[in-house]
Order: sequence, then structure tokens, then C-alpha cells
Amino acid sequence: MKEKERKIALRFGELYPQLCPIDEAEDTFSPFDFECGLYIIEIKARDTDYPDWVIEQIKVTKNSQIAKEKGKDFIYLTEFGGIGYVYNITKLLARDYDFRWQVKRMPQTTEFSRSNWVDKDVGFLLKEDATIIKLEV
Repeated sequence: MKEKERKIALRFGELYPQLCPIDEAEDTFSPFDFECGLYIIEIKARDTDYPDWVIEQIKVTKNSQIAKEKGKDFIYLTEFGGIGYVYNITKLLARDYDFRWQVKRMPQTTEFSRSNWVDKDVGFLLKEDATIIKLEV
């Protein structure tokens, strides 16, 4: 996990102290990054601003399943330029949100070289559907 995601989680907890403690996922291969009493949380720090944020379908499926088993909601938090876009994926799914699922050719991972491209099932989250917070990280 990147240090920036840790700082984002810390700031998120400061802004919403009722969520604390926000703990890092125990398993380094976990499909989510953090967990608190109410939520499992996936954080993405972005270097580029986009009109819509991409979310992998496998992340939605797996994290929604884990959240349900734990009796929690799945939160997806995307950060760019100190602004956080927070989506409660569990609630979006409950109201049949249109993710506009499609297959897109993308880098296999954002953690390493972008030389290995693969097809991924992805959806899109509109900024206007987010809760927007100032993270100032």
C-alpha cells in the first residue's frame, strides 16, 4: 500500500471521527485497503483528473461480498488534488446504479510498469454522485 493512501485514510478518520478507528487491512493481498466498524474502504489516489472515475467490476463484486459477510457497507474513495470523492457502493448497488459496465484495455496494475495491458471489466462513477470532501493531504 502506498503512503498516500494511508494519509488519506488518516485524514478521512479525522474528518469523520465516528468511523475511528480506521484500521489497515490485515492481508496485504486484500481487495480493500481499510476497515472500520461500519465500512470496508478502498482508496485510490489519482495523478490525473477524469470526468468519471473508473472502478473495476471485480472490486465491486468482491468487496460487496466481503462487506455483506461482515455486516458493513463498501466505501470507494478516490482522491485527486486534495479532494476526495466518496461513494457508498453498497447503497449505489441497492438503488441499481448504472455503472455503465464495459470492457476496457488498461494497464494490468497501477503499481508497476504500464507495459502489460489487459482487458478489464470496468464501470464508471460520476463525480456528481459522490460525497465530496476536502482532504488536504
